[in-house]
Amino acid sequence: MKSWNSRIYDVDNPMDLLAVARDFLDSWEPDDLALVPEYFRPQRIKGLDDIAHWHQRLVDCYCTVRLRNEEREKVREMLHFFAFAIQRAAEIDGVPPIGEHEAAAQLFSERSVPKLFTSAMTGAGER
Repeated sequence: MKSWNSRIYDVDNPMDLLAVARDFLDSWEPDDLALVPEYFRPQRIKGLDDIAHWHQRLVDCYCTVRLRNEEREKVREMLHFFAFAIQRAAEIDGVPPIGEHEAAAQLFSERSVPKLFTSAMTGAGER
């Protein structure tokens, strides 16, 4: 059987991505699923916005909830799937993936970044 990442990568439309996400959730054994705290545990996947929703919930869980080792492992496993799925959803919709350093650059306009960095480097504006 293909890995979940391979299955996600092979889809080329939103409906197939949703089917893979549903299959992923259905593949979890009840005992393993119970290790993901209930509030953060994905319940249903109806649309691509649900993939984004559960991804954010899992990020919040991983970053803010004190988890035992076995819980952390299962949350990380689920988070990995949803992170890859949300990336693929963006690619399918024609949104280019954000590179490692591009995210910060998108916070500023083209003119503000050079001006800020230039003035800091040259001491411009200091009197």
